[in-house]
Amino acid sequence: RELQVFFFHEPPSAARMSVDSVFDVFVCDPPVIDQIAYKLWLQGFSVEDTANRRLAFYDMADGQNLRNYYSVDRKRFQDFILQDTKDQFRLFHILEEYLLNSSLMSQQKLVLLAPSVERVLIERYYEFDESVMREFLGKKLSGKLRNKLEQISHRKGLTLE
Repeated sequence: RELQVFFFHEPPSAARMSVDSVFDVFVCDPPVIDQIAYKLWLQGFSVEDTANRRLAFYDMADGQNLRNYYSVDRKRFQDFILQDTKDQFRLFHILEEYLLNSSLMSQQKLVLLAPSVERVLIERYYEFDESVMREFLGKKLSGKLRNKLEQISHRKGLTLE
């Protein structure tokens, strides 16, 4: 079903009605967060690049039924992925304020998320990229430093992974 919303400059009359815009509305509560789009948003990709990468992911999908479904009308499927990616990015921008101050995430009421989803979003927002960290911190750990880290982790009851 399609919900059409009309805006009028003045109250409509039976004799004269002018439509300014028509758009589709889809509401999903709780919102579905695409993990691929979230990862690419975190990496700084644009909406268009993210949509293209999502399309490439679906092109490589093993599910023949999915490929048959969207190959019938490829252009509509591309448009759907682009619009969905735009929606995902809007959602991420709304949540970014709460991601920056993660203690507020569970208190916000703007976007209702399950605690497990909130936790995953926060963890991924703050996780380190291994290749970048290696550049910052240097090359692989030396044997001496590795042994020292192992001793500290053993004393603190932590694992080195």
